[in-house]
Amino acid sequence: MTFCRFLILTGILFVPFFSVAQYGNRSSTDERIKRKLERDSVKATKNLRYSFFAGPGASPELGFVIGTANLFTFKTNPKDSVIQRSSIAVNIAYGTVGAIVLNSRGRIFYNQDRFRIFFNTKLKIMPDHYFGIGYDAGRNTPKGETTTAYQKFYWVIQPRLMWKIDNNLFLGGIIDLNQTIASGVNPTMAADPVYIEFGDNNFNSGIGANFFYDSRDMVVNCFKGIFLNISSIFYLTQLGSENRYVVSTLDYRQYKSLFTTRSTLAWTIKSNFGIGDIPYGEMPTLGSSHDLRGYLTGQYRDKTSIFGLIEYRYMFSREPVEQGFKLLKRTGLVFWIGGGFLGDQPNDWKDFLPNAGLGLRIEIQPRMNLRFDYGFGVESMGFYLSVNEAF
Repeated sequence: MTFCRFLILTGILFVPFFSVAQYGNRSSTDERIKRKLERDSVKATKNLRYSFFAGPGASPELGFVIGTANLFTFKTNPKDSVIQRSSIAVNIAYGTVGAIVLNSRGRIFYNQDRFRIFFNTKLKIMPDHYFGIGYDAGRNTPKGETTTAYQKFYWVIQPRLMWKIDNNLFLGGIIDLNQTIASGVNPTMAADPVYIEFGDNNFNSGIGANFFYDSRDMVVNCFKGIFLNISSIFYLTQLGSENRYVVSTLDYRQYKSLFTTRSTLAWTIKSNFGIGDIPYGEMPTLGSSHDLRGYLTGQYRDKTSIFGLIEYRYMFSREPVEQGFKLLKRTGLVFWIGGGFLGDQPNDWKDFLPNAGLGLRIEIQPRMNLRFDYGFGVESMGFYLSVNEAF
């Protein structure tokens, strides 16, 4: 079953790559100026647009990284003036620690925004570290071959289907399939009671619902508006899951334009609450490219968590650049500060994890940014290459 699931996941991850076959025309003329004008014209009129970037990076869990960022955007109905452009972002990274990571995130809009499909898929084959459960374990367990190191094989598929029930109000369903397989487990991890309880192979299957309010002007790069999401996913043995538990999420984000249309103050508060027999691989964590950037992913984990961030985003051009590559006009800067707590219960939220950082933005398509972030935590830091904003 594991190999079959892996094949299914790999197919879903790479579907976006095959969509690019119809993109663009190359002029047969040898005149460089004419070719450039024609390419700009194609980009401005084609429904499907594709952008690609490859470059170096670094993160606490992957070491030095060579990665690619791929962005596909399109309208499901080019004549529909109401819907936003749909987007599929695919990131592939290889880390010097021997890690291979593939991420795919999709945001697809249909029928005058009455129907949305969002999905996240991920595959990780990498050396990883398990510090234990809770703040004290994450803070005080020394990282090393005999204390935290093991080999991780992980995948997740999570589609969300949403229907508009009123102005800016949506109701939807969630499916979550994930699996964690641990090998080469170190002696400290092998003696950990949580690891002993769940073992080295966990498959989890859940179904849930989410309700949200969304007044954002654009989902992937917002200048103004509010987003509030409340969701719960139930993992049940009746669905094939090997563990029974529930994870509920409260996610609030707000955006406000300052000074110009491309100068934005954004802030978010997000909390996860887990109940039941949650395996160590699926416990809420703090530290990723979408929350406390700079912390080692998985170092801090427990049944409940909360974090908050405030971020200032500034693009040097006041309007999106539709044609040509004018680097300065396409460039922007980001600064953020925040932090989070975690614990078995909310009353255990006592030890604060601070976070701050700065980033560079390059607009690779109108309102679609390539993201370089450098984040700082407690005795930890990381560099991230991705597409679109962290939140």
